[in-house]
Amino acid sequence: MTDASGVSHQVTQSASAKGGVVVQIGRDGTVFFGDGLGNGAAGKHAELDGWESAQARLSAYLDAAVEVFERDLGRAGSGWTPVPMQVQQVATRVTTAAGGGRARLPAHEVLGDGDCVLVGEPGSGKTTALMAGALRIIARWRDEVDHTWVPVFVRAVDLVSPRPLPEVLASAVNARFGALGIIRSWSSGFFRDAPAPAGRWLVLVDGLDEVVSVSLRRAVLEMLEGFSRRASATYGFVLTTRPLPDPTARPLPDDGIPDTWGLAKYRMLPLGRKSLADLAGRCFAAAGAAEPDRLVEQFLRAVDRVGVAKLSRVPLMATMLCELYLNRQSDALPASRYRLFDSYTALLGERMFTDDASSVAAQLRAAVVTAFGSPAADEADQLLDHLPDVVAAIALIQRRSPERTTLDLLDKTTQEHRPPRIPENLWRAVVVATARRTGLLTQRGADLVFPHRFIGDFLAARRVAGNRRESAHVFRRMFGSVGGRNPLSRSPFGSSGEDDASDASSFCRFLIETWAGRKRLRWALHLLVRRRDASGLEGCRLVIALAEEGMHLPGGVLAATTAALTRTATRHREPEVRLAAALELAKIKDERSHRLLEALTGDLTSSFEVRLSAAVGMAGLGHDKAPAVLSTLARDHLGSEDSRLAAAFELLQHAPSLGADALHHLAFSPTISVPLRLQASTELLAVDRDRGGDAMTALTNPRTVAPHDRLLAALQLARFDDRRAGAALADLAGERAAAFAVRFSAAVELGRLGDTRRAYWLHQLAIDREVAVPHRLAAAVQLAADDPATARDVVHGLASDPARHPDFRLVATQQLIALEDPRGREVLIDLAVGLPLDDDIRFDVLSDLIRLRDPAALAELARTTDHRANPDPTTVQRAQLTLDRLVDVEGIDGWGGVARLAHLELPIRLKAIDQLSKLNTTRARTLLADLADNTALDLTIRKAAANALKPK
Repeated sequence: MTDASGVSHQVTQSASAKGGVVVQIGRDGTVFFGDGLGNGAAGKHAELDGWESAQARLSAYLDAAVEVFERDLGRAGSGWTPVPMQVQQVATRVTTAAGGGRARLPAHEVLGDGDCVLVGEPGSGKTTALMAGALRIIARWRDEVDHTWVPVFVRAVDLVSPRPLPEVLASAVNARFGALGIIRSWSSGFFRDAPAPAGRWLVLVDGLDEVVSVSLRRAVLEMLEGFSRRASATYGFVLTTRPLPDPTARPLPDDGIPDTWGLAKYRMLPLGRKSLADLAGRCFAAAGAAEPDRLVEQFLRAVDRVGVAKLSRVPLMATMLCELYLNRQSDALPASRYRLFDSYTALLGERMFTDDASSVAAQLRAAVVTAFGSPAADEADQLLDHLPDVVAAIALIQRRSPERTTLDLLDKTTQEHRPPRIPENLWRAVVVATARRTGLLTQRGADLVFPHRFIGDFLAARRVAGNRRESAHVFRRMFGSVGGRNPLSRSPFGSSGEDDASDASSFCRFLIETWAGRKRLRWALHLLVRRRDASGLEGCRLVIALAEEGMHLPGGVLAATTAALTRTATRHREPEVRLAAALELAKIKDERSHRLLEALTGDLTSSFEVRLSAAVGMAGLGHDKAPAVLSTLARDHLGSEDSRLAAAFELLQHAPSLGADALHHLAFSPTISVPLRLQASTELLAVDRDRGGDAMTALTNPRTVAPHDRLLAALQLARFDDRRAGAALADLAGERAAAFAVRFSAAVELGRLGDTRRAYWLHQLAIDREVAVPHRLAAAVQLAADDPATARDVVHGLASDPARHPDFRLVATQQLIALEDPRGREVLIDLAVGLPLDDDIRFDVLSDLIRLRDPAALAELARTTDHRANPDPTTVQRAQLTLDRLVDVEGIDGWGGVARLAHLELPIRLKAIDQLSKLNTTRARTLLADLADNTALDLTIRKAAANALKPK
């Protein structure tokens, strides 16, 4: 787990390769243990829901998750892997607006840290990054590299209902897995506890922007924040959202994530030239294309020739362009967003009717003819002919009424095509399977949805454009009967909702391009951009977005827009509005934006944030004065510390030497808080080891820096192999005033550096009576890697201390056994004798003894299940549940041993035979045969064994 400075707070370290002991210290000082004996202390009473063991349940979940994620990514059986996405950390709201932030990072590294939000435009690859990152996390878990996270995917809209988070996760997972034909299910109890000792759930919340109500979105965030604060040992969160403008923050965009929740914010970066080539190469290779490298070069030239470089930087559209080029190399690529989606949906339609026997049409006809005869084939053909129109109609209906489900609408709109001889339920199944094969719809839970919202927006817009009367009505509603209304001021269909206008943006832009030939569109857009109120700026933003998407704008509209933006950027009384107008001009590389942004950076009446955003905009344009301006702002004491740091980060991208100087200045500045000095020093270390090391060493000074922050600084020094790390860590490990988590983490890190002082300080922590007992145990377990004998003695002393709580003694004993100390068995027996019969801990003790092949413990547990010996039904039931969970292959020999013990009561020995018969394995039958043939045993036992061997 990392904080904003990217430094680890938790340490996971194997203390014994043989025992598999794992110990982890949480941010709040909580100790988590794992071991090779069972589930350890975490979740030892968890319900297994019929699974043979907790490990089997988790393994099955991971297998199913991989299958689902790979299917959703299109990887299953194809060998295709998505191109690694890049993100950039955002330090302040203002840098979100203008594009500033930290260095580029692979998205999977960010996911590995947890507790963050990915902000990106639609199609920027947020969902793909989540799924690809989840697969990488699972792979690291399986390879025993990292047992920090187990990912679980959920859509933000599923969190709207007022249900506990574990129930929502179980429902979402079972629906998602069930759609793939996975029969087993996982209960809410599985997601209520940590997935494994020292591990946590990484809840991947996708599509926060799909919660259209501001109040509901706020409620979802508050719920997640509550779980993040109260159950940090169980859950971490990664959220995705498109930018959600806050009406109170305009005209500066805002990411919509409240600053009160300490989530690291990252912006999804568009594809660069190299990443685009990488993506194209993967697509072409997965499709089996000959000479994919040559195709990539031709594809990149086609992108440049047609002028769709801007569109190709969006991963979704880049993938569509690749598919179109691969299938239509002789045709030019579409030059606008509308034409791209038109060509792509046309390609999907062509695939339905290819001559190939694997086409949708051929498979549907064959299936219908086989089941219902040749007369039904014509109706099946009619279904295929009408299906694209049906899907488009559904897109439009859902645009008007989002609550309508696709399956319900499919059912209602295709019944008229059902052949009389095909029953309704079978016809419904045929329709759903065919619709899914078109590529226009995909399974999500119990419903079908559009693979991306853009596809639904496009189909709905084209449907409107195809109806002359409706198209005219929507045009009037968007622009007004006299023109000039902001088309995004309300939904084209008049539906109510707090976010209607924002949600309609993509749909409206598709619609406007269908009206490109209308004279009234030119008139309406001219009136819109010339307005002097806020609608005028919004209208200019709309026109700029259309221009960026490749639309051929009506004559004079773009010129009128740039003139209006220049006027606003020059004359408006509010600096924020002037900035917003100048940044819009910068998007289309208008030369006037250079001068306007430069003027804003020197306007001392503007806020520091406005000046910084203007400087970032200048840097994005390659303005030669941008580095000097950013350098000045990074040192300007009038700015907030996070804004100054953002200026330094941005400067580092454009002028590395000046950026390093600015970071060095901030790292030593006494007016900057220690956490931000840590961030500056961390970034400086990556580009200048000497100065970064000096800055980080200064942050290990005990006179001026708190122990926790000193630990973060020392860990970063260790990460970059700075020789000063060892002394700093040793000082922290021995600092009695520091929190245990700090001292423990420092001692463990010493070991990673190969410093022998690790063992000394771990031993001191383990025997220090002023340290909490669970913490002493954690230190002793870690000590085992260096001094196994001493570690076992310390753990044995803690486990056998009668003054300790039995629950702790059990945990300590489990660790002792994992360290292969034979005294662990003796302590378990002592616990089994000394605890009351109805104590739950005693059942866990007996379970552990049984796993150690102790027949006496098995007999004792079996005796407890006898209601004649124990009148308390609760105790009997608890013992029976414990016994049932131990009926596995490893316990077979134990049952055979119980049956042979002549001193035990006959009912217990017969119960052992009954348990063997239930196993129905070769080993169990062999043991029963031995019992039946053993003349030294009681006749009753021999007969019971013989009867158990008889076929049921």
